[in-house]
Amino acid sequence: MLSNKTLLELIRLIEKLSHPEINRIIGVFNFRPPEYGEKLTGITKATRIFSELRYSQNTKGPFSNNLQLDVLDYLIDDFFRKHSFYERDIIHNPDGATIKFENAFLLKHKELANCLKRDGYTIKGRDIQKLLPQEIEEAKIESELFNILGNYKFIVSRGHLDQAIANHSQGNWAGANSQFRTFIESILMEITLLLKPDQKINSADEAIKCLAEIIAPPFLSKDLNEYPKTDNQDSFIYGFWKRLHPDGSHPGLSDEDDCSFRYHISIVFANYLLRRLAERKK
Repeated sequence: MLSNKTLLELIRLIEKLSHPEINRIIGVFNFRPPEYGEKLTGITKATRIFSELRYSQNTKGPFSNNLQLDVLDYLIDDFFRKHSFYERDIIHNPDGATIKFENAFLLKHKELANCLKRDGYTIKGRDIQKLLPQEIEEAKIESELFNILGNYKFIVSRGHLDQAIANHSQGNWAGANSQFRTFIESILMEITLLLKPDQKINSADEAIKCLAEIIAPPFLSKDLNEYPKTDNQDSFIYGFWKRLHPDGSHPGLSDEDDCSFRYHISIVFANYLLRRLAERKK
């Protein structure tokens, strides 16, 4: 399943197409056509397609068992039909990036490329390739995480996660790193205040200590080496916190691999904490 952010980037590509091209997509994929006499803008048609794709995670497409990937595949083919020179030429951009057939689509649609990587996919030439094993799909974790944040009304944490993912999609690695760090700090504080509303919390460190030492039974486990910190070594929670900002929230200019790693560990750890919180609240 593709995430909503990825689908939104797909729709932005469709919005740029002509009316006949959008109508062809509607016909090929059997999306709901305009009513007789109904005059719709390209943006309105694309928005309707987004709505149908959003709830089509188990829907078969005309070419495979996945309608969402079929639409992506269609747009890739359309791109190379319009830019066939990429299949025979190598182009050197002023910014130093080399555009060739296998990376042309990704370099021309960088935000979509970053979203797809978070979903576990990449594109080489005309082919959509899976990056991760089937059982490790960050898109599912991300979707579940957003739902739980909404259920607990962790508005601040959700806002920081939204900004982190937006920055990651745009290739703003330093900005994303800063927001991932702030997201983790915020979620630790919001969990603490939910479990102990009268506690005064102003930092991640105060939240960690409260979750491990004040709240009973402890929310963070010493048995699992999550806490405490000693003079000789950090426990998991402090090691994780330091990895998110070794010299501050965004030391220097980060790169894609480092930022994506912070993304993965942040959403997995946050989701784990919220599942633990759900068990505590039962």
